[in-house]
Amino acid sequence: MNVVDLEGAKAWYVDKLGMSVVRTYDRDGKPFEYVLNFNDGPERAVLVLARSPQRPPGPNLNSRLILQAPDAKALAAHLKTVGVEAREAVPDVAYFIRDPEGNPIELYTPPKP
Repeated sequence: MNVVDLEGAKAWYVDKLGMSVVRTYDRDGKPFEYVLNFNDGPERAVLVLARSPQRPPGPNLNSRLILQAPDAKALAAHLKTVGVEAREAVPDVAYFIRDPEGNPIELYTPPKP
C-alpha cells in the first residue's frame, strides 16, 4: 500500500495494530518499504507499506484492505481504548477501521467451525 508518511504509517500499524516489521527495503540509504505481519512467520506477511510522496493526501483508491488478524474482536476492542474507531461488521469476525491516512481496513478473523 502506498503511503505519504512511511514512518508514521509503520509506527501506527506496529503500535496500534501490534504488527511487526519482518523486512525493510532501503533506497538511497533510507527505508523505502516495510513488510509487516502479525508475528506468525514470514510466509504470512500481510502488508507492505511503500513510501510514495507523489500520492495525494487522503485514502488510497482501493475499496479496503483486509488484514487477517489473530483475534479481530479483541484487537477492535483494544483499538477503541486507544482512540481508534472500530465498527463491527460481522460479530466476532470482521471489524472496520481507518488508518491515519484514511485508508479503510477490515480486521478479519475466520469464524470457528
